[in-house]
Amino acid sequence: HFGADEQLADQKKIQDAVVDIDKIYIQKDKIKIDKNITLDLGGIAKGYSVDKLSSYYQDQGIKKGKIALSGDIRCFERCEILIESPFDEYPFVSLHSKIDNFSISTSGTYRRFVKNQKNHHLLNPKTKQQGRDFSSVTILTQENNTLCDVYATAVSVMDLKKALEFLDKNNQIGYVLVTSKHKVFYGNLDKFVKVKWL
Repeated sequence: HFGADEQLADQKKIQDAVVDIDKIYIQKDKIKIDKNITLDLGGIAKGYSVDKLSSYYQDQGIKKGKIALSGDIRCFERCEILIESPFDEYPFVSLHSKIDNFSISTSGTYRRFVKNQKNHHLLNPKTKQQGRDFSSVTILTQENNTLCDVYATAVSVMDLKKALEFLDKNNQIGYVLVTSKHKVFYGNLDKFVKVKWL
C-alpha cells in the first residue's frame, strides 16, 4: 500500500499522457527524450539492482547467500522461496531451486495501491489502463533478475491468453500466475525448481 498521502490519478491526465517509445532516442552512451516524456524505471530497477549487487558479491568471492529487494530475489546457492497468496498473504507454494544463481521476481496488485486494490500501480502503456487479469505474477530463471523483473511487470498488464502464449514460447523462464479470479497457472518450472503446493 502506498503512503497515506497518495492520491488517485486524474483520469484526464492519464488519457492525455504522452506514451510513445519513438520519443526516446538512444545515441551511443546517451539517452535523450522529448520534452513531454518521462522514463519510469520502476519495472526494471529492482531486478537490475539485484543483478548488479550479485555481480559485485561474486567478484568479492561470495558464493553463499541471498539478495532480496522486495519481490526480486537472487539465491547464490540452492534455496527455498515461498510465494504469498495475493488474497490472504499466506504462502501457497514452495519453490526449491534445482540450480545455483536462481533468480525470481514477483509483481502483484495486492501491496502497491491507493485506497483499494483496483487502483494498483501496474499500468499498460498502450491502453493507459491497469492490468485486471492478474493479482500476482512470478517469473523465474537462472542468473537474470533484470529479465525476471521486466517480464513480471509486462505480463501483469497482459490479458491471460496473451500472457500464456508469450510465456509458453519462452522456455528459458518459469512462471506462476495467480489470476484476479483466484486461478493459478504455471509452466516451465521443472528445470528450475521442485514445486510443493501448500
